[in-house]
Amino acid sequence: QNLMLYTFTILVNFTFWSGAQYQQQHEDGVFKLFSGFSFYTWLIILTQAFNGLGMSAVFKYGSNLVRLFIISCAMIVSTTLSIVVLGVSLNVMYFLTLTLIIF
Repeated sequence: QNLMLYTFTILVNFTFWSGAQYQQQHEDGVFKLFSGFSFYTWLIILTQAFNGLGMSAVFKYGSNLVRLFIISCAMIVSTTLSIVVLGVSLNVMYFLTLTLIIF
């Protein structure tokens, strides 16, 4: 059932994307498949691909509890990196969520 839904969604999105690209090609005269992709966009795509591979390995060799533990740890690591690299300040909702996850 999910496969049929994904296939239908891919076909619909590809149709609309192709129409937009065809229209833009006639305006600019150039077909740009990856226009607007920055370094960070490619970095996100790569990390999500590796995340999917990692999750498939967890599902193959581990259990759902291991997966939940990994997700909880990933939240803490990404928060720490967001504070250090981006200078993000934390609010009350974050601490409430963190408390619910830990306990």
